[in-house]
Amino acid sequence: MKNRMLVQLTAFHLADWMPWMGFMDLQGYVKRMKALSKRFDKFYEHVFDEHRDRMKVEKQGFVARDVVDVLLKLAEDPNLEVQLSIDVVKGLAQDLIVGATDTTTTTIEWAMSELIKQPHLIKKATEELDRVIGKERWVQETDFTNLPFIDLILN
Repeated sequence: MKNRMLVQLTAFHLADWMPWMGFMDLQGYVKRMKALSKRFDKFYEHVFDEHRDRMKVEKQGFVARDVVDVLLKLAEDPNLEVQLSIDVVKGLAQDLIVGATDTTTTTIEWAMSELIKQPHLIKKATEELDRVIGKERWVQETDFTNLPFIDLILN
């Protein structure tokens, strides 16, 4: 199942074709997008707060470890010609998440489609995955507790 954001972004919306109907929100599209936006805002604030807390603790010794750290440092830089607001940082983070999710999903769907069309390749693909990744990893890697945001995105 694709996450709700992608579903909402790709859904048919009457107001896209008949803008004069937009104020009625007949399909509940605007209402769902606003609710989804609030959930993502909550998620981003949580992530940003964790990163800011680490910045405060490490102070001058702080070293950016990921894109969020870099974006937050840029947002705090008063010397930038174009200042980044927190909303811009949220937007950039969202672009990265949605882009990565959609690209991965599309690639997997394409690969599965091709395998279904050519069933004789499924055995070959399975053998390659077992050789490269290993059977044990597939059995052991079933704990998704390290992905606390997955529930937010998928539900």
